[in-house]
Amino acid sequence: MQFLHGKSRKPLIHRDRNGFTLIELLVVVSIIALLVSILLPALMQAKEQARITVCASNLHTIGTSLWIYASDNEGNLPLNQNGAWLWDIAYYTTDVVIRAGGDPDTFYCPCDGHKSADQLIYWNFYQAYFNIGVPSNLTINTPSSACQEPDDPALRKSYYRVTGYFWLLDKQNPTSWEEQYRKINDPPNPPRDFLRKTTVRFPSAMEMVVDATLSIQPNPDSVFTEIPGGMLGVVQLYDRTNHLRDGKPTGGNITFVDGHVELRHFDDMIVRYPHAHYNWW
Repeated sequence: MQFLHGKSRKPLIHRDRNGFTLIELLVVVSIIALLVSILLPALMQAKEQARITVCASNLHTIGTSLWIYASDNEGNLPLNQNGAWLWDIAYYTTDVVIRAGGDPDTFYCPCDGHKSADQLIYWNFYQAYFNIGVPSNLTINTPSSACQEPDDPALRKSYYRVTGYFWLLDKQNPTSWEEQYRKINDPPNPPRDFLRKTTVRFPSAMEMVVDATLSIQPNPDSVFTEIPGGMLGVVQLYDRTNHLRDGKPTGGNITFVDGHVELRHFDDMIVRYPHAHYNWW
C-alpha cells in the first residue's frame, strides 16, 4: 500500500538487519540473563569444588611425604626449630615434601587466592621478617625468586615459611613456656600433645596437617577474614581462612596420621588451639 506521492508506508514494527524486532531482542536478552542467573551459581560451585579437590590432593601429598620420612627415621616426624603459628614450617620440612613428589604450590590451598609460593613474604617469611638476603623495597608482589635461600642444612631447619595449612607437629626443643601452651583441645578427651611420631594410637583419627581456619573470637559468628598477624609487621597484610563463602568458613580438608584425607564441615569443627587467634579444625 502506498501513500500519496508514491512513498511506501513504514512498517509499524521495526526489524533490524537480522530480521529481529525490538520485542524479540528483549525476550532473547531476558532469556540469556535468566540462564546466566541459573548457571552462574552452579559454575561457581563447580570451580569451588575443583579447588577443594586440589587442596585435598595437596594434603594427601604432604601426608604421604611425612610418612615416607617417618618410615626412614624410626617413626620420627620432621620438627620445627622456630616458628610460632601453626602454618610456620621449616625450609627443611618443605624439602622433605618436595623430594617426595610435591612442589612449592603444594603448601598453599587454592581456595585462598591471597597466598602463594610465588610471594617472597610467604615462601621466605623468615628471611623477609628478619631482612636476610631480601630486597630492601619488599612488597606483597616481590617474587620468591628474588630471595637467595641458604644451602646450609642447619639454617634450613631454622628458617621457616608461612604456608596455607596448619601443621600439628611439635617443636624440636620447645621451651617450658611453649610446652604449657602447645596443647590441642580434644574434647571429651583431655588436651593432647602435638605430634612427634607417626607411631600413635588410632592414627586414622589423629589429625596431622589441616586446612587453615582461624577467627578473631571463639564462636561461629566471629570474623574469619582480616585477622591481624605476623604479616602486618612486614607489608600490612591480614590473614584469612582458606575455605570461605560469604565471609564464613565452609569447612576444611584434613590429612590424618595414617595418610588418608577427609573433608570436615565447619559445623563439625571446634576451636582446637587458641593462640594469638583461634584455630579451628
